[in-house]
Parts: sequence; structure tokens; C-alpha cells
Amino acid sequence: MSLGVPFTFRDMGPAVVEFDGTALGETFDSGIVFKDEQTAEDVFELAHGGAPVDGVLTGKSVSGEITLTRLTLAELAILIPGATIAGDVLTVANQVGGAMYDSAKEMIIKPMANAAASVDPGEWFTVFKTYIIEATEFVFDLTSQRSVKIIVKVFPSDTSPNVGDFYKQGE
Repeated sequence: MSLGVPFTFRDMGPAVVEFDGTALGETFDSGIVFKDEQTAEDVFELAHGGAPVDGVLTGKSVSGEITLTRLTLAELAILIPGATIAGDVLTVANQVGGAMYDSAKEMIIKPMANAAASVDPGEWFTVFKTYIIEATEFVFDLTSQRSVKIIVKVFPSDTSPNVGDFYKQGE
């Protein structure tokens, strides 16, 4: 069955990440992974005991994990909530409270070919409202490469024409 769509989802390959218009460092290790999971709850009736008789769709859970390396201080400040830069010093403060949605920004993932990011918006994976939750492990030893893993929390968009949408693939 053909849907008449010329776009081909690439089988494999690296990609670059832009967050709020800023290109981030190189991907590393597990690269970029996005999960889109439908959520549902079972409906029960006493006569059927523990066997569900129906189900109700309750929404979606969309999230991502990205592992980056070779970051600049400016890129780290974007990725680590509560980080500030003064001169060449990065300082990280504890973040408690506050809504994530108001700070959520657009993220674009662009596939790479021949060491260059795609310039074709038809190949881009655009996530409308993302909030970055940083999960950094700075390892200082002889064989480990330091990297920053970020967890991407995705919210439905509140901006027209994408109200209620999470992401789009292609243009």
C-alpha cells in the first residue's frame, strides 16, 4: 500500500541536535533515542474478575535520551538547568520548583551524511516543546570518555499550527 509520500526514513546514521536554534556537541555512545508510547488503562467488570473487558487510551508519553561529548562551556550551560557562565567558569546551582513547560524549547534532529548535517527540512525530526533534564557523569580515568547524557521531556505544543502535537518528521 502506497501513501504517496516520497520521504524515506533513513535506516541508520549519525545526526546532529539543535536546541532552541543552537547546535549542540557531537553525539556519542548510544547517540539519540526517542520513545513515543501510547498510554492506556484497562477497564474491568466484576463478573470477569482480573481480565480486562476493555481499554481506554489515556494519552502519550514522548521522551528522548541523547548522549553528547566534546561540549563547550556554552553548550554545557544550555544543557544543564541552573548552569551559568562567568568568563570561563561554569557554575551549576540546584534547581527546585518551577514549571518545565515554560522553559521548554524546540529541538531539531538533523541526519548526517558525509560528515555534514542535512539542510533539507524534509529530513529533519522536529520536536516542538522539549525540556532538558541533564544526567551527567564526568568520569576521570585512563579509558573513559566524558559525556553528557540528557533526558528530553516532551510536552504537547501550545503554538499554532501545532497545538497538541509532539513532533513531526519531514516538512
